[in-house]
Amino acid sequence: MLKIDKDLLKDINFEDLDFTLVDRYQKFLFLNVDDYSVAIAKLLLKYRPDKKIIATIYQVGVPSLIMQSIGSVMVFGMNKILLMFSSTAAAVFGVYFKLQSFIFMPIFGLNNGMIPIIAYNYGARNRKRIETTMKLSIGLAVGIMFVGLAVFQIFPKQ
Repeated sequence: MLKIDKDLLKDINFEDLDFTLVDRYQKFLFLNVDDYSVAIAKLLLKYRPDKKIIATIYQVGVPSLIMQSIGSVMVFGMNKILLMFSSTAAAVFGVYFKLQSFIFMPIFGLNNGMIPIIAYNYGARNRKRIETTMKLSIGLAVGIMFVGLAVFQIFPKQ
């Protein structure tokens, strides 16, 4: 570890010097490393993982992991099945998936915008706004899906 005598640096006015961002970071790191590294080490020695908190994290995370994995496993399996027939069938499935994503992407965006609104209003205990957001989001999502359905049904060969 690099040791710098702080008394030598005490008379330097660092504010008058023209530092880049990296230089400022290095100044902070070298001048304060002893104080902070000891404090961080003491905190880490006291830290013990809480099994209850870890279990809660897994309760929320594992279902999400499974849901995301199911899509990938399904596409993998479908490609394996289609490749037994022909590579054209797998290519058509890939094109369909790309076209389908044009319909699903706005809904995913709608979902990503809806979640913070619901979360903030849940914290504020504003049930009316939560219900309004849910109804509006579901209505928009169903509308987008009907437009997508219509496009796929009207133009099936294109």
